[in-house]
Amino acid sequence: MLELKNVSFEVSDEKAQKEIIRGINLKIDDNKFVVITGPNGGGKTTLAKAIMGLVRPTGGTIASRRGDQGLEPQISARGLLEYMSDLRAHYHIDARDILNLDSSNIQAEEWQTIARAVMENLDAYDGIVITHGTDTMAYTASVLSYMLQNLTKPVVLTGSQMPIDNLLTDARNNLYTAFSAVDCRIPGVSIAFDHKLIRGCRAVKVRTMGFEAFESVNAPYLGEVFANGIHRNESAIRPGDPSRPTRLLDRLCPDVFLLKL
Repeated sequence: MLELKNVSFEVSDEKAQKEIIRGINLKIDDNKFVVITGPNGGGKTTLAKAIMGLVRPTGGTIASRRGDQGLEPQISARGLLEYMSDLRAHYHIDARDILNLDSSNIQAEEWQTIARAVMENLDAYDGIVITHGTDTMAYTASVLSYMLQNLTKPVVLTGSQMPIDNLLTDARNNLYTAFSAVDCRIPGVSIAFDHKLIRGCRAVKVRTMGFEAFESVNAPYLGEVFANGIHRNESAIRPGDPSRPTRLLDRLCPDVFLLKL
């Protein structure tokens, strides 16, 4: 049985504070279905996320280990760096956990959380590396490309097809590529995967099993890793204007209409 007691959740921005759910008490017996109903904006999705987070929280394949029911999130941001200790010999790295969520469940609220966290820390660092589940990494990279306007620093998303503690993992190479993109000062939002750097709003996931999981749609790569290092594609890189500030546009409309043809 799962029991929730007095669950409340609120969000706030510069203008206002909004209460989403308040004082929810709920018991769910084993092997039972739960139907959550209510008006739009009544907190149904938030409550469902709370339940799912208690039952099966995940942090992407890269931070998972094999458990009784498949891959389970067990590795923190600092834990990931323990597998990449050589990085600290070259970079000063601060690691933070801001979300613990199956990437297939990510929504506008999580994109706002990520974008705000990037904006809050951008001035203090040469670049930001975000580890993310591959299912929706391309969507997150795309929306961040528009939420973070006039970026003059790298914001690089990466992940893996296999957990980092697997001997055959692609996680280490993807993280190396991500940090190399920061080191080479390739500005803007991008995805580092399979020795390639893809513009955030041009990436699409095309394979679920192969390590070459992402491709760039109608755009060249921003960079590629070869035996002699990472090569910047200068003609594809669009540097921000250092004379203007980076802007955060974090107001998103969650209302989406899908028309199938």
